[in-house]
Amino acid sequence: MPGAKFDAITSQVKDWFEKDSTAKIVIFTQYVNSTRLLRYLCEEKGWKYSQITGRMANRSREIHLDRFRDDDETKIMIASIKTGGLGLDLSVANKCILVDLWWNEAVQDQAFFRLWRLGQQRNVECIMLIVKSSIDEWMDSIQKRKAKEIGEIMSQNVLMDRNTLKELLEMFGEVTEDPTTGYRVSLAKSAPEVTPKGTFKGTSKDTSKGPSKGPSKGTTKGKAARSAPPKKRN
Repeated sequence: MPGAKFDAITSQVKDWFEKDSTAKIVIFTQYVNSTRLLRYLCEEKGWKYSQITGRMANRSREIHLDRFRDDDETKIMIASIKTGGLGLDLSVANKCILVDLWWNEAVQDQAFFRLWRLGQQRNVECIMLIVKSSIDEWMDSIQKRKAKEIGEIMSQNVLMDRNTLKELLEMFGEVTEDPTTGYRVSLAKSAPEVTPKGTFKGTSKDTSKGPSKGPSKGTTKGKAARSAPPKKRN
């Protein structure tokens, strides 16, 4: 982790605590080594903290979460971004710092929404740390490009395009368009014919001997032949 990020984290946390002594802060990172360095930073500054990472057992996570939620003196939670983004309620906190950007912006948003949940009574502030002329700027540009492309593909205007809507409705039946009332769908009444597995329809053919002149497989023609009675012996 660049030293510039340590300086930024230290400055931001101090500023938040000076403005609100009751503030609780979640620091998200994606690297295990970063969680270790953040622990050292908290210990050096005298900030009481908890942590949750993917390497911790479930019981250990619960202990750290309970301490962060219930202990007023534990004001910082160090969390790996994916572990901290999976179904956790961190609404006791109202500030968060994202130390490392993730490839998928949705993963970051999911982590942020761990704080901004139903029952949150305070304004939530989220900060991302981006170092100039580093991989952070490159990943940030990739995220913005992906978001733009997705927005263009999934925009409301595209989804409401009349041709697109008609194609979707055609999955349910025959579609007719009325200039005044819009589209009308006539649902298919007859069910498609289904051939049960293991039966045959039509005339069976043997390609090696030419077309078969007999009945199709699965049917019987005429009466079954009877076998001659056995001869009696004297």
